[in-house]
Amino acid sequence: MNLEPLRGLTFGANVSGLTMHEINTGDWSRIEAGLADFGLLRLRGQQFDARSVAAFARRFGELEGDIGEARGISNKGEDAAPLDMGDPAWLTRAYPTRYWHADGTFNRVAPRVCVLAGAAIPVAGACTEFADMCAAWDMLDHAQQRELEPLTCFHSNLVGSTRVLPAAHALVLESQLHPAPVDGSYGLGYRTEVPLRSLVRRHPGNGRKVLAIGRHAFGVVGLDPEASDQLLRGLEARACQPPRVFRQEWRVGDVVVFDNRRVLHRAEACAETGDERLLLNCRVKGDPVHDAGLDTPEAQASAACQHAELQRLRRAKRLGQAKGLGRAGDAAV
Repeated sequence: MNLEPLRGLTFGANVSGLTMHEINTGDWSRIEAGLADFGLLRLRGQQFDARSVAAFARRFGELEGDIGEARGISNKGEDAAPLDMGDPAWLTRAYPTRYWHADGTFNRVAPRVCVLAGAAIPVAGACTEFADMCAAWDMLDHAQQRELEPLTCFHSNLVGSTRVLPAAHALVLESQLHPAPVDGSYGLGYRTEVPLRSLVRRHPGNGRKVLAIGRHAFGVVGLDPEASDQLLRGLEARACQPPRVFRQEWRVGDVVVFDNRRVLHRAEACAETGDERLLLNCRVKGDPVHDAGLDTPEAQASAACQHAELQRLRRAKRLGQAKGLGRAGDAAV
């Protein structure tokens, strides 16, 4: 087995000379050490199905919602037709995942490791990009680091989706939700309470500091909404630049394992060729100590903060729609 760092990047390595179903104890120790060091590992030319991907991922730890096999992430619905822009799956997953994010940071405990495996790949538009948030922290000067280190912010999937969706589609999403929370939920799996997280965290595995940002982050405590947005979106734009970004051009048989504590990712929009893009996905449960949201007085205000931010964003979306910025492909309002 060989580990070869990805050239010209701050993170990532190719793994060769290994079959994912036949990894001995010694090689597995090297895999785990490599993931801790590099943050992302890619294996090419593998043979797998949904059950064997789950079996591989399970070696990293207990899986979230383990159903015995990996879940599929596809650009098509259950009827094999491309997802419609009004479909809840397009509104909540297909479009929003085109923006930088870490998986599940809007849950009480975020996953620590994620596995993606290329099962069906279209001719064009099938890339996933990954960005190194340890190196992003390192790029900041000491004054910027001191300013950011004490800050906290909330993480919400609903806020993140509402912000990035084009105006008309954000309002379609709003129409599919409860106008007020019902039993702790807005509907479509969006919860009323969301976690508060440190903007800067120390990685429990490698000891390095990490910028905990991305699409889900909003509401920096102590800042007004506009200043919070400016800070978070500005950090994201600076952080997700070469040499901190790896572009994975998928082939059938590729398996990518990444450290969800360290790495952001985003999907490229699939070309409208009718070809299916199917990635098999597993998430390894996080540590309730290291990966849970904060338990502070500010965290208790999460429902009110999320509601206020949703109202602010929706007002902006309605204004954008009135100005004709309501089509998919327009800049997010």
